[in-house]
Amino acid sequence: MSLKIDIIESSVAIDQNLVNEWQKLVESSASNELTQTPRWLLTWWSVFGTHQGRQLRLITFRRKSELVGVAPFVLRRHYYPMGIPVWRLELLGSGEDEIEEICSDYIGVTARRGEEQAVAKALAEALENPLLGPWEEILLPRLNGQSVMPHLLSVALKPLGTLRYDVSGGAPYSPLPNTWDEYLGALSSSTRYMIRRSLRAFEKWTDGDAKLVRLESKSQIDKAMDILSNLHGERWAAEKQDNIFDAPRFMEFHKAIIPELMESNALDFHWLVADGTPLIAV
Repeated sequence: MSLKIDIIESSVAIDQNLVNEWQKLVESSASNELTQTPRWLLTWWSVFGTHQGRQLRLITFRRKSELVGVAPFVLRRHYYPMGIPVWRLELLGSGEDEIEEICSDYIGVTARRGEEQAVAKALAEALENPLLGPWEEILLPRLNGQSVMPHLLSVALKPLGTLRYDVSGGAPYSPLPNTWDEYLGALSSSTRYMIRRSLRAFEKWTDGDAKLVRLESKSQIDKAMDILSNLHGERWAAEKQDNIFDAPRFMEFHKAIIPELMESNALDFHWLVADGTPLIAV
């Protein structure tokens, strides 16, 4: 049975029922990423949606009445060098100017587990729907290359035209054990010595006065953002680069999303203070 396809062109049509369905879909998918949730993407749309002539094109896929897939797109005019214009479909959450780029990693097409291939095929069908507008190219950046969807999409979309599949970056990570002692135990003796020596030197330098502060309430958000902005500004000034926290839309997005993340316990924001001076923020 083929999937039912709907194309939503206005955020006004995205009611709370759809938001709830969408959230449950993300949680039931193999790519349960914060950046694919309606909370993240609709906040992004509220800030960047009217910029650069973007038009919403949210595609939903249903099996009978159940939501099994979402392809969140925008349509906009993109200009290549020499002023060559094209109509481009881009993933919601991408395409900002570099100076205000949010860098929403692992965005993409969301599908319920087991429905990935059906959703990929249905998307290829949806892309031929005139309601999407006169698009000439489609760009799907920042996908998770280790997930199943990029491959399925490349297969499903290939008949539509020329397709290019690039690895554009990496997201290295270190799996951590449950305790600090286990972490140290897994290191070489020379590395353990270096870490312990560095911690002793830090304790001496701060005279034992360092403390880790956690963002606990919405009343602290402005202070937390000022600390983060100032620390990044110092680093970028030393490298003679612009401070992205000076970009109004970048700041507007983060000040809008942080309270949302706090309400859902999806944010863990700390800063380290010594002698009254913030040293790092994470």
